[in-house]
Amino acid sequence: MSATIILVADDDPVIVDLLYSDLEAEGWQVYAAYNGDETIKFIHEKNPDLVILDIGMPGVDGVEICRHILAVSKVPVVMLTGRRDPEIKSKCLAMGVEGYLTKPFRPQRVVDTVTSLLL
Repeated sequence: MSATIILVADDDPVIVDLLYSDLEAEGWQVYAAYNGDETIKFIHEKNPDLVILDIGMPGVDGVEICRHILAVSKVPVVMLTGRRDPEIKSKCLAMGVEGYLTKPFRPQRVVDTVTSLLL
């Protein structure tokens, strides 16, 4: 059986490093993307099992990335963002996002969300 692949797509290396450590400790294979183009390329090349995605990405923004992901696969997407706008949250959930977590966040909450989606 192959390892579960999780993509953390966020332009903040501190957040990526924090999530990388916590998710890898759970036994998952974790990759990072720091902009929209890298994220889309990774989706097509590696077909991850779950994507954690920031909305405020350089290049293609997270909402457009999410729209693309959901058009080409059934991979669960969890938005992890500093945007607390209820309209954006509603828009993301209506598109099919599995979770919407806001920054600042507790890393264990992200791990718990990911665990529940991968079971």
